[in-house]
Amino acid sequence: MTPQQKAPPVFSRLVAQVGEIKIKEDELRFRMRLEMEKYPPEYFQQDKGAKNEKKILKQILDQLIEDALILAYAKRHGVEVPQEDIQAHLENAQNKWNPKAFENFLVERKISFSRWQELMIHDAQVNSILNTLLFKKIDIPLKDIQSYYYRNSKEFYSPEKVRVRQIVTNSLEKAQDLHERLLKGENFAKLAINHSQSPDRLRGGDVGYFAKGSFPKVFDEVCFKLRKGQVSEIVKSEYGYHIFKLLDKKPAGKQPLKDVAVQIQQKLFEESLAKAYKEWMEQVRPLFEVKVNQQVLSDFAL
Repeated sequence: MTPQQKAPPVFSRLVAQVGEIKIKEDELRFRMRLEMEKYPPEYFQQDKGAKNEKKILKQILDQLIEDALILAYAKRHGVEVPQEDIQAHLENAQNKWNPKAFENFLVERKISFSRWQELMIHDAQVNSILNTLLFKKIDIPLKDIQSYYYRNSKEFYSPEKVRVRQIVTNSLEKAQDLHERLLKGENFAKLAINHSQSPDRLRGGDVGYFAKGSFPKVFDEVCFKLRKGQVSEIVKSEYGYHIFKLLDKKPAGKQPLKDVAVQIQQKLFEESLAKAYKEWMEQVRPLFEVKVNQQVLSDFAL
């Protein structure tokens, strides 16, 4: 290299190559940062921190190599990606953010908008190709859904659940005043919004449906004994003084097939897809040369 020539930016170094497709360091770094945000900070601290980071690095690189194999296979076999698929993916990815938050997102991860677009186009292409080659070929017939439902009946047993509103105060005196007002007929939701100290006050104190064991013991002891529309006595917990009102009660029982059919179909689809993808990838991998730059990996750092 002559004195006039400049060394390429370190982030543009080649990490791996699959056929003619190149995987560069900036893409690996960007996707690493995104993946690491899913874990608590302590996951990367102390003795196991470096080991866990290397584990994630390997997982991300393996996925990028598989993505490159998919793109290389599609190019060789003339599998085209509709432009509308790419455009829809770009719009969906960007619409998750407000403009300022999106700008901060790119700055914090040290990636330009144009490079981000390239990476999203890459993802759109991979998804579209898989949709053409695998997704569309997987069909889950009704008889398979029914068979799974009856063979795994315990999975669809639902325990007794109740739905309540609550008002929570930090003193017995406040709770007693509110309790008297409730017994005189004042609106529970309105009092919860104006006086409760629990976050659910914004929903009029509506806790939603829950089964036993979901909340502190006092919830189970009081709420499951109430009649529909009944207001409880004042009860104390570690969070303060509670007043409950029962809105609804669902008895224990097996969920009907019609209520869980979509859930079962999705589960069976994902299982079939995972199996089909594994078998297909085993056939594709030997078709292309995969080179990994171990030197870049050895000094890779975020």
